[in-house]
Amino acid sequence: MPVLQYLGIDESGHSRQGLLDAATPREAREVLARRQMVSVAVKPAVEKRSLHLLRRLSRRQQQQWAMVTAELAALLGSGTGLVKALEIVAAQEPRRSTRWVLMDVADRIRGGESFGQALAHHERHFDIVYRKMVEAGERSGELASALRELAAHKQRQLDLANSVTAALTYPAFLAVVGMAVSGLLMGFVVPKVISVLALQGRALPWPTRILVALSETIAGYWWLILTAVLAMGLAVIQILKVRRFRLAWDAAKLCIPLVGRLLHHQILSRWARTFSSLLSSGLTVTEGLQVLRDASGNVAFGAALERVQGRIHSGGTLARAAGQERVIPPMVVQMIAVGEESGALDTLLLQAAETLQRHTEVTVRRLTSLIEPVLILAMGGLVGFIILAVLLPILEVQKVF
Repeated sequence: MPVLQYLGIDESGHSRQGLLDAATPREAREVLARRQMVSVAVKPAVEKRSLHLLRRLSRRQQQQWAMVTAELAALLGSGTGLVKALEIVAAQEPRRSTRWVLMDVADRIRGGESFGQALAHHERHFDIVYRKMVEAGERSGELASALRELAAHKQRQLDLANSVTAALTYPAFLAVVGMAVSGLLMGFVVPKVISVLALQGRALPWPTRILVALSETIAGYWWLILTAVLAMGLAVIQILKVRRFRLAWDAAKLCIPLVGRLLHHQILSRWARTFSSLLSSGLTVTEGLQVLRDASGNVAFGAALERVQGRIHSGGTLARAAGQERVIPPMVVQMIAVGEESGALDTLLLQAAETLQRHTEVTVRRLTSLIEPVLILAMGGLVGFIILAVLLPILEVQKVF
């Protein structure tokens, strides 16, 4: 269906513009009228959708969509129809962008699309895991349950991410403050002190000479240093777009001492929890692996899941196939085996996710307890060296007099 770009005025008198899937401008105007909006202009859209999809949702927006999902689940569970539930949630949403997405989904469902098909037009807001769980819920007739599971799943993911961010906030603050203080000393204090000392024609101590050379290099070639850093950053981004380099980089990240363990446990916890949710929603093991392979966020882990999926297609069990991959630890493999034997694979995967999340929290605490003193010593040493380099020549002058 063609994509049309519109410009209009909403019920509050504000101008709005965006994209619509509509066969004709007339159909687009009808859609806008249902949204209580006056159409000003409708024309064929330029290719903006792909650029829009590149922008990821912020943590706050993800939290908001988790709440929207929980509200939809509650309304559907009470017997409210899907379109009506979408309209009710949209009406009480404070953010216009959220209201418009919900209203667009409702319009598409009225037009004959399924809920999953309507969500596929908004990939930025509803990832593949979300859409597959909704589709499974529609097939089984348990859409409300699928949405409740989705809301809980999203909230648990956000809680884990927030706990990691909160633990690393203070070390990051220390690093920023230390660099800011060093920059102020190097940019303002050191040049003035050194200019006064240089007038006396005395030889400067070696720490002061090092500081002067560093300060002059930064002051004289800051543009070259900045250009080199930006060029290297862009080069790294382009290199990581090549799959084999990204595969090597993602595998290397998992091998970094302590940090690699944190990333590994975080990926495994998210994988096990999402896999459990997908199975609970009615997806098969191979369907779940396919979804998770595409949404793992780590190319090395995604490649491992692809190999596991291939072994299952060849007739192996999930436990046996997963046990051949180093990125899936024996504890998880054993819980998968027990789950397959007992027919409660989703429950065992959820238990594995909880265990891995506790490991993640322990690793975060250990990492924080290690980073904080190291940063304090490093920043204190840097600032102390700058102060020493400034004070040494002043003290030598005082000795002379």
